[in-house]
Amino acid sequence: MLEKLLYYITSKNIQKSLWALIEGKEEKFEKDANLLRYYDYTPVTIQKPLVYLLLHSGYLTVKRTAEGYYFKIPNYEVKTEFTRVIGKVLENLEKTGLPIQLY
Repeated sequence: MLEKLLYYITSKNIQKSLWALIEGKEEKFEKDANLLRYYDYTPVTIQKPLVYLLLHSGYLTVKRTAEGYYFKIPNYEVKTEFTRVIGKVLENLEKTGLPIQLY
């Protein structure tokens, strides 16, 4: 499912946030997501299920503050895989405007 969602990362804001995570920064996202409510994956609605899956798959950790929820890649091993997979999609989007088939 996560791979399928990568095909919908056309929002520049989401791309910017994912690059920031790759660079080791924390990013603020809405944490409230329930996959049972998501069936229409569009560039507008993709952020919540994408963040939900990244968090619950172990690709992100969350820190709660008074301002909201901040997400970060937890360690080097995860960052390496995150960069390999998601970085490849983001680079292709920047070059061609189209996501790539990963497998």
